[in-house]
Formats: sequence, structure tokens, C-alpha cells
Amino acid sequence: MNRIPLTATVSLVAAPVVLLIARTLNVPWPGDSGPEKVGKYVQHVADAPDRSDLGAALVLLGALVLLPGVLYLGGVARSRMPRLGAVATALTVTGCVGIAVVGAISVVDGQIVRHSPPSAAVAVISQYSSNIPAIDALVLVGALGFVLLAIALFRSRPVPRVSAVLIGLGGAATVFTSEGPIRALLLLAVAVLLAGQSWAAVAGNTATPAETTEQSAEPALKAG
Repeated sequence: MNRIPLTATVSLVAAPVVLLIARTLNVPWPGDSGPEKVGKYVQHVADAPDRSDLGAALVLLGALVLLPGVLYLGGVARSRMPRLGAVATALTVTGCVGIAVVGAISVVDGQIVRHSPPSAAVAVISQYSSNIPAIDALVLVGALGFVLLAIALFRSRPVPRVSAVLIGLGGAATVFTSEGPIRALLLLAVAVLLAGQSWAAVAGNTATPAETTEQSAEPALKAG
């Protein structure tokens, strides 16, 4: 693999870091829209509204910062496995959109909690959160996208194979857990993605010219 462009390198490393901070600060969605769990969610947001707002904003930022890295990896995968790489790229971008939507909803939740009595906040958040099924679709599609991206990267070997596996596992888990509910799992998912993408970034930027030439020539040799 040729040296990774600076924008993609920064994206691969910075996006998981931003999401890690975001998930440390943001109040995770409890997992369902029942009044009891939503009540606890509202209380946690109300206890630290500034922290919650910052965490939600960083979720949005992290999703945006992740896009260049995902597009770069998808482009590398497409150059070697065009069909699988194209599908994987489209689905992983959809996953980034899903993460951003979750962040946007967290921002809205924070404003509802700030400007409404607790009982009204619980009622409103419970009602509209249970009526956005598209989020689940974005999350599932995005998780599948990272799995397919990992398969394409693993088979074509533009990055170390362990890195490809970590990107697949971490990326799929990061998208899948973006709605919550267990903070420890949210953080673990992003940590795995950070390990995989950082490894890919380091490997891509430290490969010697001989290694780059050998990797570029390998598909041609196999084809021959």
C-alpha cells in the first residue's frame, strides 16, 4: 500500500479518539423507551447537561472525522476487490451517518431536558425515540459495512491482516453500540477500532519502498 495521505492518517487515528472521549462524556441511551429507563436517562442528562451536550457534539464530530479514513480504506479495498470494496464503502459511510444521527438525537435530548420539566422530558423523549426505526437500519447496515470492509482488506492485504480484523470488529461494534446501552462496551468497541485503524495508519506510513512494490505486484503475480 502506498503511503496514506495525511488527511486519511489523521482521520484513522483521530476519529476513534474523538469517539472515545464522546462516549466517556455522553449519556448512553438505555436500550428501550420504557418510562423507567428513560427517566433514569433524563436524570443523568439533567445532572450534567454541559457534559452531556459536549459528549453529544463530539459524537457528531467523531462521525464526520471518521469519514475520510473510511473512504480511504474503502478506496484501497475497491482498487483490489472492486465489487466488494464498493459495497463495503457505501455501507460503512451509511454507518457513519448512523453514528452522526445518534449524536444529533443526543443533542436534541439535551435541549429537551434543559427546557422541560422531568416528566414532560421523559414523555417526549420516550415518544419520539420509539418512532425513529430508520436509526436501527442505519446502525445494522453500517455494522455490516465494516464487516465487509474487513473481509476485503483481509483478503487483498493492503494492511496487516490483524489490523483488518480489528477494524472489522471494532468498526462493526462501534456502529452497533452507538445507541448504547452499556458504557463499558461502547468504550471497548471504539478502543478496538482505534487499535485497528492506528495499526493500519502506522503500517501504511512506515512501509519501505520495497514492501510497497512487493504488495503492489502481488495481485498481478497471482493473476498471472
